[in-house]
Amino acid sequence: GEHIKAITEAPAPSDAPTLRSFLGLTSWYAKFVDNYATLVEPMRECLRNDTFHWTEAAQLSFEKVKSGIVNSAALTVFDPSLPTMVSTDASDYGLGAVLTQVHADGTEKTVAFASRTLSTAERKYSVVEKEALACVWVVEKWRTFLWGTRFTLRTDHQALTTLLATKGLGRAGVHNHTADGLSRLPLPLNAKAEDITEPDMVALLETDMQALSVSDFDAAMVKAYFAVRDELSVQDVKVFRGPHRLIVPVALRYQLVTLAHETHQGVVRTKQRLRDLYWWPGMDSCVEDFISTCTTCRSHDKTARTYPAPLQPVPLPDGPWQKVGIDVVGPFEMATWDCRYAVTLTDYYTKWPEVAFMPTVTTAAVTAFMTSIFSRFGNPTEI
Repeated sequence: GEHIKAITEAPAPSDAPTLRSFLGLTSWYAKFVDNYATLVEPMRECLRNDTFHWTEAAQLSFEKVKSGIVNSAALTVFDPSLPTMVSTDASDYGLGAVLTQVHADGTEKTVAFASRTLSTAERKYSVVEKEALACVWVVEKWRTFLWGTRFTLRTDHQALTTLLATKGLGRAGVHNHTADGLSRLPLPLNAKAEDITEPDMVALLETDMQALSVSDFDAAMVKAYFAVRDELSVQDVKVFRGPHRLIVPVALRYQLVTLAHETHQGVVRTKQRLRDLYWWPGMDSCVEDFISTCTTCRSHDKTARTYPAPLQPVPLPDGPWQKVGIDVVGPFEMATWDCRYAVTLTDYYTKWPEVAFMPTVTTAAVTAFMTSIFSRFGNPTEI
């Protein structure tokens, strides 16, 4: 599952420090894994040599230990009523985190693991920035668990405790084995917008597009770019429309619409969120198609379900002029200007009608109509 992918897909250690970090991670779960000491012995053997050499036995041991952890009693289902701990760590090339909860018997059990590789730009961050990035990243990743609840955020960088909330705790890396190990064995980073380009489009833009004619473009998609060619520019490997609207690659459009519609606001607001910073041909249609298939929106859309008003039978009065009904009809498009509306009054018992035509319906006009009728027939018991 998603919550244990950081363990199940962790790459094999490539050097002694990374292996030590992994063993530190797994030692925290030793009491939950049968024959832990025997399982890790081939990996420990790699640390006893002067030069690091990863053997087939060590690889087999590595896989068995990972399997033992994810299938052990150390993993549990998230319970909002229990104290929640989020431990984070950052290495020179990765981020790691573990979500745990303290149970009634005092044991701290794991709910989820997470790790990822730092991008090229992120690797240039200072240590404190990397540690802060780990905190922000994992809280956003696990927002479905943490939103609206109190939790303790643990980091091995003491300086961050003054920047974080009152429940930010410092824990040295030597005591923060799980997050430290995951940060040194990170999962590959998913491609981001800045890592994906459309080479053909960039190549066209880097030439003199003003000298090209629409016949030079074969694909219908590229013709859409031609229509706004005066607004396009290239900055590094990114293409912009206007000063700041990034043109989103095809591979990322669905993901971007999903994020823009994360709070399930309507079509108009979702489009507005995207239009402020992004553009691509047919963006409005993409948003409309996406929201039309959004299960959450459809289940809460009151306009999608129309119910006829229930019929209310009216009991017949005992005599005339006990109950009357008043209504306004119009406007009549083909009528003269002074007869565009009609105010009607009907007696429920005799069905006697009274009608008055007027150019507009105002309180004064309706009052005058009713006064005229009541002066002739008297006041009814009920209107």
